[in-house]
Amino acid sequence: MLRTLVQTKLYIPPLRPNLVPRPHLFDKLNAGLSGKLTLVSAPAGFGKSTLLSHWISQSEINFCWVTLEENDNDIIRFLAYFIAALQTIDVAVGDQLLSLFHSSQQEQVKAVLVPLINQVAQTKNRFALVLDDYHLIESQDIHQGLSFWLEHQPPTMHLVIAGRSDPPLPLAKMRARREMTEIRESDLRFSIDESDNLLNQFLGLNLSREDIKAMVNRTEGWIAGLQLASIALQGKKDMSGYIQGFTGSQEYIADYLSDEVMNHQSKQVQEFLLKTSILEHLSSQLCDAVTEQKDSQQILQQLRSSNLFLTPLDDQGQWFRYHQLFADLLHQRLLESHADEVPHLYLKASRWFEEKDLLAEAIEYALRGSYFDRAIALLESAAEETIKSSEIATFMRWIEKIPEDLVRSSVTLSIYYAWALLIRNGRPQVAESYLESIVLQDSQVISRLMAVKSMLSMYQRQYPTAVSLASQALEELPEDDILFRELAAWNLSAALFMSGDKEGGEAILEEVAEVSRLSGNLLVAVIALCRLALARMQQGELHKPKELFQQALEIATDDQCNMLPVACEALIGLGTIHWELNELDLAQEYLLEGIELSKKWRQQSAIIGYVTLAHLNQSQGDVTLAGQMMEKAKSLASGTIATEADDRYVALQQAHLWLRQEDLPAARRWAHECGFDDDTYRRELQTSDNIGAHLIRHYELIVLARILIAGKRLAEALELVDRIFPFMEKMGILEKMVEIHILKAIIYRGLVKSNRANSSLATAVSLAKPEGHIRPFLEEGSVLVQILKSVAAQGVETEFIHDILSASIESPSASFNQKKRLELVESLSDRELEVLQLLATDLTVPEIANKMYLAVSTVRSHVKNIYGKLNVHSRFEAVIKGQELGLL
Repeated sequence: MLRTLVQTKLYIPPLRPNLVPRPHLFDKLNAGLSGKLTLVSAPAGFGKSTLLSHWISQSEINFCWVTLEENDNDIIRFLAYFIAALQTIDVAVGDQLLSLFHSSQQEQVKAVLVPLINQVAQTKNRFALVLDDYHLIESQDIHQGLSFWLEHQPPTMHLVIAGRSDPPLPLAKMRARREMTEIRESDLRFSIDESDNLLNQFLGLNLSREDIKAMVNRTEGWIAGLQLASIALQGKKDMSGYIQGFTGSQEYIADYLSDEVMNHQSKQVQEFLLKTSILEHLSSQLCDAVTEQKDSQQILQQLRSSNLFLTPLDDQGQWFRYHQLFADLLHQRLLESHADEVPHLYLKASRWFEEKDLLAEAIEYALRGSYFDRAIALLESAAEETIKSSEIATFMRWIEKIPEDLVRSSVTLSIYYAWALLIRNGRPQVAESYLESIVLQDSQVISRLMAVKSMLSMYQRQYPTAVSLASQALEELPEDDILFRELAAWNLSAALFMSGDKEGGEAILEEVAEVSRLSGNLLVAVIALCRLALARMQQGELHKPKELFQQALEIATDDQCNMLPVACEALIGLGTIHWELNELDLAQEYLLEGIELSKKWRQQSAIIGYVTLAHLNQSQGDVTLAGQMMEKAKSLASGTIATEADDRYVALQQAHLWLRQEDLPAARRWAHECGFDDDTYRRELQTSDNIGAHLIRHYELIVLARILIAGKRLAEALELVDRIFPFMEKMGILEKMVEIHILKAIIYRGLVKSNRANSSLATAVSLAKPEGHIRPFLEEGSVLVQILKSVAAQGVETEFIHDILSASIESPSASFNQKKRLELVESLSDRELEVLQLLATDLTVPEIANKMYLAVSTVRSHVKNIYGKLNVHSRFEAVIKGQELGLL
């Protein structure tokens, strides 16, 4: 794996000897732990890292640490270190999350952060994470991701950011909320007493109080300046006179004093310091390779004992780094005195890292030395692993440091770079220019080129071309070229789905799942199986998706019966299937287990689980619990990374639930918020292209049809569902096709068109029967009972209808309605019941009066009494209510 983590970056810097106590700062830092963030911001040399490591040594909570570098301006690399640091607190945190990444888009960033936040929230003990040298981070992806993290950071965690400048995070908001503690340059400056402790008590310079004051005045308490001065003062006879001699800016003082420090060193040590200043981390072996000396270990120990700005990175004394300020000064001297040697020093470093199989570092140093041919050769061998590990930003940064003509001369880099451009930025024109410049060589190059071009065609919405290219690539790519075969397979699956070929798309998903399973990529295998199951469910299947979810569950479960967090997708899927089959106890069990596991994965996966539970609770007559489940779904949709589609999905399900609870005003408010005023929906339907690509809008229109039905606007509702149906039929969404036919049966029943009502419901029953979809009929309550009996009497799917009717009678909600019906039967007179039955026909009130041998006014009086007792306001509502209560 290319992403080899440098473990020393995760070490909390060991304590240096002779540290000056700073209790007032420790108190401020401890008080800040009650908030979300501590920001330690000051220029170089103010002791930020030293202060934090000293504080940590005396703290009562656990800490983890990441020392950042310029190379960490890749969201994947950054998150890898972020997670690795968290795993020093809890090894289970973040396991396999980075494999979710395919691009740096914020939704993908959040797709990793959300389950990570949920997992961190499960930790029992409070801890803090330190991000040191954050000023080196320039990536907006990282800044945005960290802003999201801070917004949702679990209360068990505190974040500490240290750097030379303020990061572009929502600091103003956090200040206003009092969520942040700040340690600034003014806080870090050494006082006279602290300087006295350093220079006299610890370093033994025996300076007078006046000399100490002069030192503090001239350095303005700048700790690095005081340390440089202490080294320069060693051996000076006239220390007071020397102190009076340096003045000016921090840069000038540093420059002046570094010369003094260098002059104290032997020629050999000076050469060592200059040549090793190109290295970010130092070990004796690496320094031996760069300096071509054999005594690097001794020199490093000598520098450390001299307190010469050398920071140990581990407890074993094997890895070190120079203080950044000192390293910058040394490197400047190197460029001034040995400029011609600098490239060769980088080359030697690159070779050493390559020998150690640390390709990322080998590439970095080759690029710094402008050894582009070497960098290209290394990149060609590292490109596949870099793309596979999703370090796209790092790969692109490397490529963009190489002259364009040299990149284009490499077939391998041109292919991978074009791929990276499409993943990272969606820049099809630039990607296409690289692909077109490739000189075709062997068959594998040609087939890889076709795989990437199929992705380009997807961006250009040329789906038939994408299908053709991806298919050819799969035919010609070798079986062991797994990465490009997966690319071609994903592109082919997506292109087939977009072209309306669901069967073809599903076949490819099956291949991806199998290849991933065999290659050990269990996460991708589980996700592919769950996507395949959902695609099958959308077409109305239940039994095959059930098998697929169970298969995914098996893959996600180890020998000790521990489930990977991604297993929540399969659990919630199984819960939804058992709900459709009206196996409510099993449904509830799977849903609750999946929701709980989603807290360690992506909580938005639980949205559909909560929605399904809400409808399940409503069906059991528990209106309060149904509302609570829907509120949890809303909270996830609005408070996490859920997309707009998630928000709209939850909202339309809430509107549907309101209708089931007979809260028509609330449902109408939802329709108004959706923009369904007057004839808005009619205009949308007239321009079907507006909603053709937005499935969620069609789902909203179905709920709108329900609102129209409840508001007795039956003709409009019928027109609407007739216009929606062709789209659902084209998409093959059987669940909605069944629902629309059921709604048409209800509409025709209200229009007193019994034959058409029977015909529509017969169609719904025929569509639902093969897979056993019972719930769509039960959800409508007793309004369908009489129509179902009529359809069964015609010999249509009698056994299935019997199962529906039996389930309807046994359901808790049916018992609840039966109780209400008995109460109402006692309150309606026989004559009123007779009038109600005639209201369900197509007879007018005068015709009803004639049939009953009553005056019209008498019938109208009965109708008025019926409306009052049923709590309705129209003939249509009276008929519907009578059907729901089993009176008709």
